[in-house]
Order: sequence, then C-alpha cells, then structure tokens
Amino acid sequence: MQYTIIKKCYLIFAALYFLFVVIGKILSIPVYEQLSMLGLGSISYLYIYHNKNQLNTYRLFINSFFFQFICAMFLKIVFILFAESPHGPSADDGILYLEYAQKGAYMSASIFKNYVSDTQWNNIDDYGFLFYLRAICQLFPSFLVPVVLIFLNALYIAIGAVALMKTMLLIDNSNKQNATLAISIFSSFLFFVNSSAVGLKEDLFVPIICFAIYHMVSFYKRKRIINIIYLSFWIALTAFFRLSITLILVVTFIIGFVSSKKNRKTIVFLFILSMLISPFLIDFILKSFLGVSLEFVLKVADARYGQTESDSTLKKIGDIIATFIGPFPNFSSTIDSIFYSYSSLLKMFLNLPVLWVIFIVFKKSLYQYYFIAFYYVVGLIMILVSGTGLDLRYHIPFFVSFIILFFVYLNNFKLKRIAWLSYISLSLLLVYFYNMLK
Repeated sequence: MQYTIIKKCYLIFAALYFLFVVIGKILSIPVYEQLSMLGLGSISYLYIYHNKNQLNTYRLFINSFFFQFICAMFLKIVFILFAESPHGPSADDGILYLEYAQKGAYMSASIFKNYVSDTQWNNIDDYGFLFYLRAICQLFPSFLVPVVLIFLNALYIAIGAVALMKTMLLIDNSNKQNATLAISIFSSFLFFVNSSAVGLKEDLFVPIICFAIYHMVSFYKRKRIINIIYLSFWIALTAFFRLSITLILVVTFIIGFVSSKKNRKTIVFLFILSMLISPFLIDFILKSFLGVSLEFVLKVADARYGQTESDSTLKKIGDIIATFIGPFPNFSSTIDSIFYSYSSLLKMFLNLPVLWVIFIVFKKSLYQYYFIAFYYVVGLIMILVSGTGLDLRYHIPFFVSFIILFFVYLNNFKLKRIAWLSYISLSLLLVYFYNMLK
C-alpha cells in the first residue's frame, strides 16, 4: 500500500508532461531535454518499484551504485552530444569548479589556497570540494576526470545509502521493507544524477551528512566513545562544504543527547522559544561564525527576486510556499532542474507526511525523534530566510533528515485519503501556475 503514492506520482508526472505539450508550454525546450526528463523519471520509478521487496543491504548497495553511475553517464553523454556545454544547460558552478581544480593541479596546496581565496570562493565552504577535485585532476588525465568523478559519486551515494539504511533500522527496526522504500527513494533521487553529470559537490557532501547522522544515532543507542570520535570527524568535515550545516549538526546532537522522557516538554518549549527569537539567534550565529549579518543575507535574498515589484512579490510568495511543500518540478524552462522533475514532484508529494510527522512529534512530545525533526525544521528556516525555496540544491543538505522522517511516517502513522487528495490537488495547482508563469 505504501507504494501507491510512488505509482501515482509517476502517472501524474507523465500526465503533466503531456499537458504542457498539449498547451504548447514545453515545446520551446529542446527535444533531448524533454526525452531525458521522461527517460530518467521512468527509470527512477522502475528502480523504486524493482527494489520494493529487496531486503538485502548488499544488493541495495549494488543497485544504488549502478543506477547512479549509468544514469549520470547517460546524462553526461547527452550533455556532450546535445548541450552547449558538457556540464549541461545551466552549470556555471560545475564549469568553474573544474577550471579552478585543473589550474590548481599544478600548484602547491598553500598556493592553491591563496589562489582560491582571491576568487568568488574565498570561504571555507568550498575548500572541501575544490581540494578534492584538485586531487582528482592530479591523479588522472583531464579526459578521464569526468568519468572518475561520476564513478566515485555513484560509489559515495551507494555507501551513503547503506549508512542511511543502518540509521533508520537503529531508530526503528520493526519494518525493514519500509526502510527499503525510503532508501530506494534516496538512492534513485535524480538530483544526485544531475549533480554528478554537472560536476557539483552534493554527491560528496550528502553522504558525509549520512555518516554524521549514523554515528549520532549509534551513540544515542550504544553510548560508545568511538561513535563520538567518528561523529566529530564527519561533522568537522562538513565545515569544508557548508559551515552552517556543521553548526546545525552540533546543536542537533546536543538536543538528541539531552532529550528524555522527563524533560521532553521543556525541550519543546525551548524549541518554540528559539523559533520565536530565531532572527536574533541567526544574526548572532552569522556574525560570530561567518562574519556576515542577517541583514546582509536578506539583501542577498532580495537580489534573487525579479526586477519589477510584481515579479519580486510573486517570487517571494513562490519561495515561501516552496520552502515547505516544494520545490516545484520544472516542465517549462531549459535549465538543469528539468532533468530531475520526477524526483522534485515526488519530494513535493512526500512533504505532506514529513510535515505531519514533525507536527505529531512536537504535539505528542515524541522525544526520541526531536533531534531529526529539529535538524529538518532549522533547515526550512534557513531556506526561508535565504529566499532559496524554489531551488532544490538548497534543500539537499536536509534531504537525509527528510528521508528518515518519511520512514518514521511509514512505520507509525497513516494520513486519511481526504488529506492526500486535498494536498495533491493543491500541489498540482501550484505546479501548473508555477510553470505557466515562468
């Protein structure tokens, strides 16, 4: 029964494509992008369906690796043959990452750091991927680098999927089939395929978050010092990809560590209080650790909106809605988000059970889930403040917690049919107007 929403999502995805074909909205998009979107969406759905009875962790690892590797290689070949750039139709970051890394391959580490510091990537957040990519460029000839990266990215996602599977079973091992469904959604998520083909850092960054959360949960359950050592290592490593995630993981660990049956209502009260004063807390954290103010971040967010006041207002409204029930799938623009439209739509549908779980966790003081609910909610606040709700890339650091919360829903809760029908109807209206107004 839990696979029904996956099947319906795929059918709706195909119906939306043909709807936008009929009304002519999608006709301006190159045929190769349309066919790639349909093909990747179909393969992702079939992958999830194929794994529905797969309870062997080793087989899940193999399936995940080959799915990611084959799909990313397919998309890379499509880019090379049909797109203006081998990094895809809108891949500025992917191009710049590779250019800097190739130049850095002939520099010492200290010179490369000074070189990067003089560019747009002059903070610690990008050092991790740039130095990693530089090492790949030093070890392999330039023509092999994209293939090596795709191979390694597929391996990282597969290993991260195994770590995430173990995390979910540590939390609740009552139904391994539900864990299989959740992990199949994770390992077939098409954003990772696109990120690998384009050359972005998320395929390396997200598995690091998987390992951090695994050792966090493992420590809660087993109280072993070795888990604290591993946890500290993985959390520290996130600082070289996105420092804000490091801070959130530290606070998440503390919340999970101190939460108990005795203080569960106090924790909820403190959490609600922190949400009320969050603008002051965010401003303090930004100034203390990143050297920027909340006012600066809000100005950057405003700069992302349209030139006219009406466009800006619509963009702000869209960002706010998409923060909680998006991002919306793209059927009408020739940008790389079109290649993971099916996964965007699936995440959009699954937002309902995830948000419902968060509501129940705090309403009923289910303290054993506080830490993961906190991590996800803080992520939503960050996305909301930064005005990036429409961009799936900014949701991805919190996708691990999203999958875990969906797993908790599968094991413990069930929404009424009327709630699903109402939410899906609303979602389809939002998808339609979002694509028509672009």
